[in-house]
Amino acid sequence: MRWILLFSVFLLLLTGALGLKTTKDCDKEERISQRVQCYHTAAITAAYLGDSGLATSICDDIWLRFGKPLPEKDDHRKKARLVSNSCFYDVAKIARDPTICDSIEEDEGVATKLFGEKVSWNTCVNETQRLAKIAPENYYRDNEENLCAMVFIMPFLVFSVLGIRGGRP
Repeated sequence: MRWILLFSVFLLLLTGALGLKTTKDCDKEERISQRVQCYHTAAITAAYLGDSGLATSICDDIWLRFGKPLPEKDDHRKKARLVSNSCFYDVAKIARDPTICDSIEEDEGVATKLFGEKVSWNTCVNETQRLAKIAPENYYRDNEENLCAMVFIMPFLVFSVLGIRGGRP
């Protein structure tokens, strides 16, 4: 019983030390910019915990709560849109799901054409498809190249067949 209690306290301290956040934690922040960043962190936490649906809804909340209600020229509105797009990008990469990238809204303003968008739909889809392809659970697929065998096992077999023994007589 004592070990369970000790483990529970350790786990509680560890989650706080790792920066794992929930939206309830974020609502305690005073400044809008801190809340926006905290919501981004909460979405990443949810994505790593395997709940990509919750993570995408948190990313939606960044725009709906902190960006959309503000006037068009407000800096917080622009930051909320950019952080929301970054949030969708990060969640899509963690979940390895390119469909999440469809939520990214690209701006066609003058500043975007001059300086470029930090996150675009095209970049998001390319990255998530690449990550999905090299995911560890895809190493052993039928009728396709086996990445693990090609990179790790084949060189070992070649060197052992050739009889290379690292300088031993």
